[in-house]
Amino acid sequence: MASNSKNIAELLNGDTTLTATDIANDAVTADKLANSINTDIATGVAALPKSGGAMTGAITSNNTISDVGGNVRSGRKNLIINGGFDVSQRKDVDSAAISVSSNTYDIDRFLASIVGVTATHQRLSDQSVNGKIVKTMKQIATSSATGRLGQIQKFELQPKGETVTLSVWVKSNTGNAILFLYDGASLFSSNSHTGGGGWEQLKVTTTLGATKAPIEALLRVSTTGNGNIAITSGDYIESAMWQLELGSVATDFEHRSYGEELALCQRYYYKDIFNVSILPWASSGGGFGGQTFLHNPEMRAAPTITQLAVPSYSNILGGAGPQSQNTYSTSVNVNTSGNEKSFKLQNNVSGNTIYAVSSQLAFSAEL
Repeated sequence: MASNSKNIAELLNGDTTLTATDIANDAVTADKLANSINTDIATGVAALPKSGGAMTGAITSNNTISDVGGNVRSGRKNLIINGGFDVSQRKDVDSAAISVSSNTYDIDRFLASIVGVTATHQRLSDQSVNGKIVKTMKQIATSSATGRLGQIQKFELQPKGETVTLSVWVKSNTGNAILFLYDGASLFSSNSHTGGGGWEQLKVTTTLGATKAPIEALLRVSTTGNGNIAITSGDYIESAMWQLELGSVATDFEHRSYGEELALCQRYYYKDIFNVSILPWASSGGGFGGQTFLHNPEMRAAPTITQLAVPSYSNILGGAGPQSQNTYSTSVNVNTSGNEKSFKLQNNVSGNTIYAVSSQLAFSAEL
């Protein structure tokens, strides 16, 4: 009998208590264990315990965590672009609150939705939200009326038939601030903010339709059906950390680098200064001269081109000088590769003059 086992004398004397020292090393096999434990080990789904209950998700035989609950996330999970309000190419929204008009993009990818009232908005830095230091966007009503106040982000792509969760941290002094998700056919809403002036996370979880349609994320002071409601001057809605992700649980906000966020925004809008030397097509003079530029990155669709400033001209060689500036024009270069890829900068020129032209242009391909 092994030295660490019970002997007959001990058993006869009633010493039947079995301790760890009484069991020989390697004497108990998996087959001796409770069947449920053995089965879990064999199938690779035994879960580690944690305080308050068992862990969700299983450790599989290849040492990876399986997404049994549909709530394990990896990188690039956030379908919202500029959800942290890092990028603002159009306007200075930091120095002071500025007047906001409905259906305008002052901060990238977020469309102002103002109905029936006037309002201002401002981006605020270094705000403490749920233990994180982040940027926020605050809208304040500057008049009293029946209407709506808020922001919208429209999505180019839709995960058809998928369960998604939209989450936004919201602060407001009105109990009518509500988060909505529209899938092209139905409107889904969160609970209303309490209106107590503190940060609360509003969430919407739904399964999108199987038919591809444009979807929108909306945060508004409105009725629960997204209708007009009484708004008082001074009512405000402030938001941070917008996120739309696959699954039924709102996970931690995904921070992307500024460079990544800017590139995503520039698919829909960018502005730049273009310098080009322009000369006539024919040596005899006249006609349109110009140069083709590629969009980088490629835009969502053919953009609307806006001239932000009167271009500057300089006479490089020959001729009597540049023509009047009102003959300057821009046009989209329609070619086989598609005008979301390129545009043409051109101008009427005369004689054999070569001009250097500098112009600041903005390109918008918003949804």
